This record gives sequence, C-alpha cells and structure tokens, in this order.
Amino acid sequence: MTWLDPPTAVCDPWPLSMDCCKYTGNADEDMVADSVLWASNELWWATGQRIGSCVSTVHYCQPWAWNTPCLDCPPYDLIDLGPQIVTLVSSVTVNGTALAKDDDWVVLDWRWLGKVSGSWPISGTVITFTVGEPPNPSAIRAGEVLACEDLRRKTGDKNCRLSRERSSRRDGRFEIPEVDAWVSLQNRQDDCGIVAPEKVGMFYQVTSGS
Repeated sequence: MTWLDPPTAVCDPWPLSMDCCKYTGNADEDMVADSVLWASNELWWATGQRIGSCVSTVHYCQPWAWNTPCLDCPPYDLIDLGPQIVTLVSSVTVNGTALAKDDDWVVLDWRWLGKVSGSWPISGTVITFTVGEPPNPSAIRAGEVLACEDLRRKTGDKNCRLSRERSSRRDGRFEIPEVDAWVSLQNRQDDCGIVAPEKVGMFYQVTSGS
C-alpha cells in the first residue's frame, strides 16, 4: 500500500454570498474574492479537511519498498488515498480496463481502496475519487460570517472580531462565537465508522465512500 499526497489547500472557494456583509461597499471584487477564499480555506482546515469537496485523479505506482511479501497481511491489498474522508470513488481502471465496485474493489474506513482479490499491479492503476463533503447551509453561514469579518479587517474597521491575524490551524479557535460553535459541532467524535487501521490490526470496515 502507499500514501497518495492530499491537497494542501481547499480546491475551490465555498459558494459564499457576501450580499449581507455591509463592508463589501468599501472593497473591490478581488478583495471580496480573497476573503471568501481565505474563510473557505480556514474552515476546511478547521474541520480536518472534511468540509469542502475536492476531486482528484491519481496514477498509482507501487513504491519498490512495498513490493515485498508481508507476514501478516490484511484481507485486502490496500492503496491509502490519504487522511481525508473519501466520499466517492468515481472510477478505478487498470491499464485502461474499468474495475467494478464490490466485485473488484471496496472502500475501507473512508480512506483505503482495497483490492477484493489479488494485488494491485505495480503500475497502470488510475483512480478518480472525491474527498470531503460539500458545505451545507450551516457551513455556508459560518463561512460568510468569517469572510465578512476578514473583509471588515481589511477595510480597517477597528471593531473587527479578527482584529489580529488568527488562524484556527494554530490555536483551534477564531474567537467568533458562532463560527467556533459550528467548528466544534463538526469536530465532535461520532460513530461514522472512521477507524485508524494501524490501531486495529486486521479489522477494516467497508464504508460507503463510493
């Protein structure tokens, strides 16, 4: 198995409406777009890159370090699609031939692409998959509040709640109650079936990430 490098920033800005932000009148379009992108990226990071979908097509090439027999192999030969939640696998092909979900491959623990029988070839596997979820209305609202505060800061409003540069990646909070409450709600531990394979040995849960 191997690790596929995840994106390092949100793929697309969230569809935030700034119509209710009264500070847009003092900013040009580029400044507004920059605030929208900044807020989208900050909330994407604050939720563990789960909110905000990103589509990737990768060409899997097995590293030579893994090209050896294992003594305690799991029930599937695995490709690690990265730490983000895989919400959809659109296609898997090997040397141009499409493989079928369930018959040929399954998604495990929202992260791992498992070969049902046999092993993944050293090269020739192409995977198209989506990580993350599109922002729902509550996410959009949190993003709009955060983007508006960033725009407020840029236009010099001294009462801005982002009066100093703040990133949730550093301290986990924006100190904006409604935004922090939303982030906290998204990050609470639940029973969504995400399991760390390195902690459970042979156990993997087949999930609906496809």
